[in-house]
Amino acid sequence: MKRHLNTYQRRFAQHRMTFGTNLLSPELAESVRRASLACAENQKKETGIIDFVCGLYLQDRNEIALHFSGDFAALVSQNFPIHRFGREGLFPQVMLDQMASDGESYASDGFSLNYSNDLHRVL
Repeated sequence: MKRHLNTYQRRFAQHRMTFGTNLLSPELAESVRRASLACAENQKKETGIIDFVCGLYLQDRNEIALHFSGDFAALVSQNFPIHRFGREGLFPQVMLDQMASDGESYASDGFSLNYSNDLHRVL
């Protein structure tokens, strides 16, 4: 029987994944953040397992291609019509636009980190 996390457990788990040391590797934590940003920019309420897998692909296309077969590019495009690879995929589009127009200063627009219960279990 699947048990869902209560609000306190979800917040604690997300806090540990975001700010805890040694809970997730730096690369995995960056992939989760990248997936959360892509979810926010595509108006998804929470980041699920498929979103996380897409985040892994957005993080490192070549590495994912070594370990899995399938058309990940199509999966990412279908799941996240709005997405960015590389360093730009770590910042909200609003921030990138502000940086491009001002050159130095940028808005500190954040995005929600809301993970599904299944993703909490996986991580």
